[in-house]
Amino acid sequence: MRVDAKVGFFDVVVLIDSGSTHNFMSTRMADLLRLPVVPTEAFTVRVANGARLQCQGKFEKVQVLLQGIPFSLTLYSLPLAGLDIVLGVQCLEMLGSVICNWRTLTMNFYWENLTQQLQGFCDQPIQAASLKEISKEFRQGHSVFAICPQSTMHETEENQSPSMCQVLDKYTEIFKEPTQLPPKHEIDHNIPLKEGIEPVNVRPYRYAYFQKAEIEKQV
Repeated sequence: MRVDAKVGFFDVVVLIDSGSTHNFMSTRMADLLRLPVVPTEAFTVRVANGARLQCQGKFEKVQVLLQGIPFSLTLYSLPLAGLDIVLGVQCLEMLGSVICNWRTLTMNFYWENLTQQLQGFCDQPIQAASLKEISKEFRQGHSVFAICPQSTMHETEENQSPSMCQVLDKYTEIFKEPTQLPPKHEIDHNIPLKEGIEPVNVRPYRYAYFQKAEIEKQV
């Protein structure tokens, strides 16, 4: 369940995940908050997409305001993408008994002798964003993707202008889908090699990239 929260002056997105053993904060958000890192023994974390990330530090007594409810948490540093904080069993066990309603995305529990409730949010509908908003997200280290829908020629023939149809009919040979390699020309572009030099042939690494990087660092 995702909830909104506040850390310092920053609004953050928090994922409450009972499948996570620890609490994590993205390295990007930690850099923005300039939190002091406490070195810890490195350990590997397996995330939802199957990737394994390396954790080598933590942040102690981080003041997190979960929808107005104050918490002082220990968060481990992790290069998360798309999230700012993940709260796992390390945080949930502090709450004791929790009543969850997954239909309404609510969590009810006792905290500091008061009944508290967290309200999760669903995916927000797609909305138009201004260039200023996109630039702000990009400066904060968020990822930006460009999606360009493309239709095939057959799907758009009915909507083509008469002048475009005339051009396509006139040069049908040019716009045909290729079925073979281009013919030989007087000048063929290639990458000239020095005489006697054979193409590079390197055996693939026997180690995964992160293992190879660690070996090189230690050597």
